[in-house]
Parts: sequence; structure tokens; C-alpha cells
Amino acid sequence: MAIVDIDQAMRLYRSGKFTEAESIYRAILKDHPENSNVLHLLGMVLKDHDRLDEAIAAFQQAVQLEPRNPQYRTNLANALKSQNRLDEAVNEFREAASLAPEVPLVHYNLGAGFAGQGKPHEAIAEYRHALRLQPDYAAAWHNLGHALMGIGDRDGAMQALAHGVRLQPGEGELHWNYAWNLLLLGDYTNGWREFEWRWKSSTYRGLKKRFESLHWNGQEISGKKIFVYFEGGMGDTIHFARYLPLIAARGGKVILECQPPLAPLLRNLAGVEQIISAGQAPPPFDLSCPMMSLPLNFKTTLQTIPAEVPYLHADPERVSWWAGKFSPNAGRPRIGLVWSGNPDNKNDLKRSIPLAKFAALSRKTSADFFSLQLGPGARQTQSPASGFQLIDHTADLRDFGETAAMMAHLDLVISVDTSVAHLAGALGKKVWTLIPTGPDWRWLLDRDDSPWYPTMRLFRQTTAGDWDSVIDRIAEALARLFL
Repeated sequence: MAIVDIDQAMRLYRSGKFTEAESIYRAILKDHPENSNVLHLLGMVLKDHDRLDEAIAAFQQAVQLEPRNPQYRTNLANALKSQNRLDEAVNEFREAASLAPEVPLVHYNLGAGFAGQGKPHEAIAEYRHALRLQPDYAAAWHNLGHALMGIGDRDGAMQALAHGVRLQPGEGELHWNYAWNLLLLGDYTNGWREFEWRWKSSTYRGLKKRFESLHWNGQEISGKKIFVYFEGGMGDTIHFARYLPLIAARGGKVILECQPPLAPLLRNLAGVEQIISAGQAPPPFDLSCPMMSLPLNFKTTLQTIPAEVPYLHADPERVSWWAGKFSPNAGRPRIGLVWSGNPDNKNDLKRSIPLAKFAALSRKTSADFFSLQLGPGARQTQSPASGFQLIDHTADLRDFGETAAMMAHLDLVISVDTSVAHLAGALGKKVWTLIPTGPDWRWLLDRDDSPWYPTMRLFRQTTAGDWDSVIDRIAEALARLFL
């Protein structure tokens, strides 16, 4: 086996030439199938090439050959974690920590594994262990802050997060996550400013403010055309669309870029002169602004949130068409349900709930339940819990304009934290939203209402992973609402 071949493969790997590196490693393994180092290096290439099953197999072979190598176990654990195989990942992180107890990184990784399992106290212990070994470990301070926030130690959380920022003042990821926690606590004055660091975070890697030389910072815009473009999910677009009429009120003319399923809904929003879809070149404009920078430009505080609803409206013709889909309800309330989010969202495991758990609602109230669920989660409607009658018209939901028209005929929407919850709130519909522990920043803490959506009620999870008690509280509230 030639060392030069391994070195060449490593150079190719580091330059992003994964296929060429893989070929060399596999050629070496043909003659030396039990070379644990090459198996491990092959696993790294496969993992970075998003071939996780193959990467895990390579790492596992390396670990079998050299079980006391903490690096092999750590990379196997990280690959397992990428597949949300958290229990297996934590076991490997534990082994790595036992093999290299004086290495801060292994305790940091184990803490991250515990955090993924919803075990904040165990995570905190590991992050603190890492920090005893390396007090200037900025990422560990950052994750410690998140974990402390999860157990309600807000002062400790913000001190840890701020310390991480001080250690690495130019690190966008730390600033951005500090911003999320400032916003979660309602400190919008500082939070929106820190939120601008998102452009230097790993999540936004490769992205930048478009047309930055024309970026609107809140200056006078009367008579100017403002190109506003989306940057988050569809729920974010719905959430921040409330600012577009405010631009018009200042004399600006909005050209909006949005996701195609939202275009029919947003087309008639006050102040929007033209809508384009992602990928289309915008017409001439004077200034540009990403949607999530609008609260900063309008100096939004908790007291000045633009929360007049409805700010979105269903098309009357579509509403009329949907009337034909609903039979007379003889006094029975109509309730729409959404139980699952986008599985590609990194927080989806925390927020999505099996449809079967919602069956408890039908035992507490005499109502008609309608699915509003799209995406992979909709497959669960094929096997609902015994005795749970769910009416499904989602085949006709072609876009959010259609969903809005269907909602016009519902008395209540019950949803996990998804774009449909935002839609219901923007339409001024009564909506109950299920919020996990470690909530998104916009839901704040310790309250069951939302200053962003006056018709929304929040049902918060008090123990990570426990949705049954949340469903029980919703069932009791339903019984009181529809006696």
C-alpha cells in the first residue's frame, strides 16, 4: 500500500473531489480490506457526499477493526446522528468519551447527542465538562446556552451565549443563535440587529444579501420600487408578509419574490404591485430587502408588532367553490388538523406528531375533523386510529390560496408549528398551535397567546417528547369550547 496514494486521496477529498478520492480508497481496500484507517477515510468521503448508509457501514467496519479509536467512533456517531439515529449515536459518543476523557470535543459531541435526545440536563453536564477542559471553547458555550434556555435558566443561558460571542466576535453562527435567544426573550431591539449576522452563519453559507449595494436599511422610500425577496420557509414568508402593506404606506411600491404555492394568496396583498417566483429575474427596482430584515427596518418591538388581522384573504370565488365540498354540519363544529411539518426541517422531529395521537380529540367533542395535511405526513390518513373519522379533501389543495379558501369553512384549526398555522393566523382564523419545548423564537416563552397572531392560542409542551399531555389539554379546551 503506497502512502502517496493515501496522501493524494486526502488532497482530492479536501479539494471537494469526492469521487476521485473514493476511487483511490476503494482501490487500496481491494488489496488491504482490513485497513481501518482507509475504511475510516472512505467513510469521511461518503459522509460528505451525503451517502450516509455507505458511510456508516465503512465507519462500522473501521470501529470493528480498531474499537479503541475515539476518532472512528466519533465520526460513526456523527453519521448516525445525521440520520436521526440518536440512541445509537449517543452510545458511540459515550464510547469515544470513555476512550478520550481529556479531549473537550468528545464531551461536546456527547452533549450535542444528549440535546438531540431531549435530555438537557445530561447535555449541560457534558458541555460543562468540555469547558472545564477548554474554557475558551466558544461552541461549547454556545450549546450550553441553548441547553440552559431549555431548562428555564434564562440568565445563565444568555450569559453563556454572550460569552461565546465575546470569545469569537466574528463568528456569524454564534451571533445568529444569540439573536434567536434574544428574540425568544422578547428583546427585539437587540435581537433584530444580531439577526443580521445570519448572512455569515453556516446555514446561509454560500448565500449573501442580493443586490447588496441597493439594500434598503429603512431610509425614505416614497415613490421607489422595493424588491422584497423570501429567504426562509413558507411559514416565514406568510409571517413577514405583514410588513409589505407598511412599505406601501410609506409610499414604496413592492415587487415580491415568493415561493410559487404562495403566489395566488399573496397576489392581492395590499401594497404588492407585482409577484415573481423564485428563479425569475426581477423587473427594474430601486432598492432591495430580504423579508426577515423588515422588522429591523421598521424598528419592531413587542409593543409595535404589526398584528392587525386578517392581512391575508381567501379568494371569494374559491371560497364559494369550497362551499360545495362541505355538507350541512347540523351544528357540528368543523376542525382542521395538521400534525406534521416538512421532514427536511432540522427541528421537525421536535414538532411533528403522529396523527393517531389526535384521535383523543374526537372522544371529547362531537365535531367533524378535516385534514389540512400535505407532504409525507399525509400518508398517515390511510390508517387513522380506530374510531377516528377524518375527512380528507387535500387532493384539491393545489396551493395556499386553495387552503385559505377551505379554511374559510372551518371553525377552528389545530396545527403543529407549520406554515398552515401561520396561514390561519394571518387569515384571522381561530387557530390552536402546538409548541414543543425549545420553541421557535417567535412564540416567546411563558404565554399561551401570540402577539403576532391575535386569534392564535398556544399549547406548550412542558416535557420534551410528551405530546400526550398537550393533546389532553386541547381535548379539554375543545370540550369547553363546543359544549
